Amino acid sequence: MKKEGTVVGRYSTQVPPSIDFNTTSLGVGDYTFSLVVTNQNGEQSEEYIKSFKIIEDSTPPEISIDPTSCTWTSSLNINIEVRDDDSGFDGWYYIFDNSQETPSNSEFDTKEKYTQDTFNVMPTASGNVYLHVRANDIAGNIAYKTVGIYKIDNKKPVVTSVDTLASSQNTTVTINGTDLDEEREYSGIRSYALHFENPDDPTDDEFQTSNVFDVSRPGNYYAFIKDNAGNVSDFYEIYVSVDLFLTANPNGGSWRNNSNIQRLSIP
Repeated sequence: MKKEGTVVGRYSTQVPPSIDFNTTSLGVGDYTFSLVVTNQNGEQSEEYIKSFKIIEDSTPPEISIDPTSCTWTSSLNINIEVRDDDSGFDGWYYIFDNSQETPSNSEFDTKEKYTQDTFNVMPTASGNVYLHVRANDIAGNIAYKTVGIYKIDNKKPVVTSVDTLASSQNTTVTINGTDLDEEREYSGIRSYALHFENPDDPTDDEFQTSNVFDVSRPGNYYAFIKDNAGNVSDFYEIYVSVDLFLTANPNGGSWRNNSNIQRLSIP
């Protein structure tokens, strides 16, 4: 064994060949390992030479993440880049969850190991989400990084009911809904849309911030809700009858029906 041209060790072994040497005490530098095999007749093989370098590396890998947070969205591509200019990185792991606390090494170890120096990931949790990354280099140094909050809402809001109120020559339709569940916070309702005889999702310009609509044509209507992450609810169907000659309810009060499929008829 030579270090920068100077012999630092000689080794010999019997059959089967096995040589162990500890480079910890050899120090930083360029090394050459030479091997010659001698058979029982004293004949020697050609010399095999392997060069390697020992460098000092006490610096953990560098982790870069972009973006490090976001407002409410239904999906997001996040770029993770890992660099280690000394011994080189060995691999990295990531976890999405709803806690800012760094996961344990045992939790990281259960995840898939990535060896690419750059990779795009998408959040696998929803609500207020944090991204945790652990990177290891070949020398055994470990780096951790936690970023967030990513506000992820990939859950559709729900139209819970539709109220109708009949008046002279039109009917007022009020859409009610929710964007919450028992598990976590979601982005909240942004806008509402009401389609006449068309169950297809509305375009962006068909939504309005008010949940109240005045309709003057009888027929099937389809109610929708959009949340602040851009998710659109499934439609809620309602049939509305409009009497163009209605002036008052002969029984007093307002015409109202809160059932799923509503039919307003005037005696």
